[in-house]
Amino acid sequence: LCWAKTPRDIADAGTKLESLDIAQTTSVDVQERIIKATAQGGLLSLSVRLLGNILDQNGAIPSYMAYTALLNGLRRSRRTKDMETVLKKLAEAHKSSDDDANGGVDIIAFNTYVAALCDAAVEAYEPSRPRRFHSPTPQRQKETVDADTRSFGDFLPDAVNLLQPGVAKERFCLESDPDLVAYNTVLTCAARTKQPSVAEQVLELMRRSGFEGDIYTYNARIRLAMKTGDNTKADDSEVLRLIEEVMSSPSLRPDMYTIDLALVPLVRAEKVGKVLKLLKEFESLEATKDADRKRYIDALGSFVTTLVKANELEFARTLFDSYVLPLIPDDPPNPSESLPQIDSESEPVPIGKIKTAESRRLAPFTNHFNMMIEGYRRFNSYLAEYSTDDDGGVADEDLSPSLPERRGKNTVDPCQSALDLFDMMISRGICPDAYTVTSMVGLQKDSIGLTKLWIRAINEFQVRMTPIIYNSFITAYGKVGDPSSAAWTFYRFLSTQSQGARRKSWNIFLVSLSNASRKNGTGKLDAFSSVAALGMKDAFEESARGRGANKDSESKASAMLSKIEGMNCAEAARCILDEMTTSDDVPSPDSQSYCLVASAMSHVGPCPDDAIQLFRDALASKIAADGRLVNACIRCYGDQVDKALSAWKNEMRSSVVAHENRKRPRSFTKFPKRRKKNLSAAYNGLLYVCGKAGRPDIALRLAYAMNKEGVEPNETSYNSYIKGKEDRPQGESNFMRILSDQHESLLQVECVKYDTRDKRRDNEKRIRIIL
Repeated sequence: LCWAKTPRDIADAGTKLESLDIAQTTSVDVQERIIKATAQGGLLSLSVRLLGNILDQNGAIPSYMAYTALLNGLRRSRRTKDMETVLKKLAEAHKSSDDDANGGVDIIAFNTYVAALCDAAVEAYEPSRPRRFHSPTPQRQKETVDADTRSFGDFLPDAVNLLQPGVAKERFCLESDPDLVAYNTVLTCAARTKQPSVAEQVLELMRRSGFEGDIYTYNARIRLAMKTGDNTKADDSEVLRLIEEVMSSPSLRPDMYTIDLALVPLVRAEKVGKVLKLLKEFESLEATKDADRKRYIDALGSFVTTLVKANELEFARTLFDSYVLPLIPDDPPNPSESLPQIDSESEPVPIGKIKTAESRRLAPFTNHFNMMIEGYRRFNSYLAEYSTDDDGGVADEDLSPSLPERRGKNTVDPCQSALDLFDMMISRGICPDAYTVTSMVGLQKDSIGLTKLWIRAINEFQVRMTPIIYNSFITAYGKVGDPSSAAWTFYRFLSTQSQGARRKSWNIFLVSLSNASRKNGTGKLDAFSSVAALGMKDAFEESARGRGANKDSESKASAMLSKIEGMNCAEAARCILDEMTTSDDVPSPDSQSYCLVASAMSHVGPCPDDAIQLFRDALASKIAADGRLVNACIRCYGDQVDKALSAWKNEMRSSVVAHENRKRPRSFTKFPKRRKKNLSAAYNGLLYVCGKAGRPDIALRLAYAMNKEGVEPNETSYNSYIKGKEDRPQGESNFMRILSDQHESLLQVECVKYDTRDKRRDNEKRIRIIL
């Protein structure tokens, strides 16, 4: 069991141990060690039987290290019922023992059980959270069936009840009353599950037991306040009050988790001085604990991540420059060669000797650079999306916060800041990895920049061309409006896949064609003369880290590429869809594939016949008529609103209603907001066509029809109409301008209803009408 390396080895070791009749042939001391080993290895049933043998047949009480290891194993397998059974058996053994030195069940074992109850409560509260599995041995997979299946409302009350005075000591014969660790465990669970009443109950029990609370207690309280409190007014928030208590108390020392929680509230409250004080104290404390400063470096990475996720990029950069960069030597590598030029105007790019021992020593700092660059990339993408929203997004200043409010206090140019940080990363001798490359791909503005980055990734950074990196380049070429380079990149990717590409990669190529169609719908594909093909001609050598092409795969990829050469993006997308439908060597399309083809077609111009045929082909391929597919097909009608309504009434509506009324799992009833979302999305597509046709009168009638069908129009519906109106060709006059304005006003009233939970309305003045 000790030397087992695979689940199969563990299972074989368990079979051999079963055959040894350990309970009859070994002493209690040996059995204790076997209990611990089998529990840690995943052989829980054997471990439980050996523990029962010691308690029942030998009348002895095993050491706390043995049964605590078993309880930890049961906790990992979510077997809370078995944990309770083990603790009860131990309690009975301690109660019947005549040994005066017997103090009771160890408090660590009790804390493990309380932690298991809290784990189960969090898991039941967050059903999307990954299950806690460890080594998947056959025996462990079998034991998972016996896992506790109680609901969220059962676990947390049980844990709180065990903290009541005398309950746990009487029930499990503990050696002492629950300690502060148990209270903090339940308090943290209450914070994670957003249960302020439970937290108050636990705090009251702590006060009765004489506990004042430590830094872990305050961490849980701060987390709870951040999740449940109203922190819109920073100076009055409960979070800041708790942070002030921690900083002013001489008995509390903030740890890395406290600082991580306090960063964003303090920065947004403009209390930067206190943040710097916390960081300085933490730095001096960690310098005395950790000689190689690994824990300190990891903590700084966590702080940067927290600030970036909160979109506080400026302070994240301040923290990065003040605390991370001083830990990195600034000796640049010595360049020895140059990369080939893509055009005559560009300068050669030096190849630094990045893959060195020094680079490996600095590898932990790669994550810090990656997070900052990714934060700049996301903010840059957000700014671009905000200015040109293609999905019926925010188009009216009265409906959403203004851009300066949403971008916070970030005033720097995110694209230039990321590029400067990337150059600094190279100059410090830190080798970019695949994550760095994919982030930098999203910051390039043209095909030349993308191709230069690709060459450097292969030849200089020695990044292996994985499907994820290929997909990022394919997507990026489409976003900059170069479908030819995207097609060549996809051809290159297919050439390296001996088993064929997955459906996701084919859909990503369709995404690229759809994005490129938005920028230039009439341009023809010329893959082998594209910027990517010419620039990367000599990059894929045997010495490079890119995977070599497979001859059979390359011939199939070449045949595919020859079919779409000379087509525009919409035609190429439709050709790819047909290839996915008919070819056995290509994965079959899904709903997303059809939606992407419809999106590419909608950017070329009105194509009602192609749109309805695409919808019929989707149904023939047993693709569900969900809202996204119908919305995309309806948008292909452009400004031909009469034909769109005819297709909706005669063919599309019945399919959408049938899909909406399909049999659903019971869990669906827990999410009432999801009901009729397919009908809502389809109607939003019709409203877009109305906006593009300049027919607010029909849009208003559609809003009334939505109400009759039990579908409530909302801001998304109104924004869909506004987006269609914005996409109308310039110079066209609207239908009866004065009456049109009245219809649009009524449509806005019908769609934009007042919601007291909408925080964007907090600063608006209100009046009360008394009848």
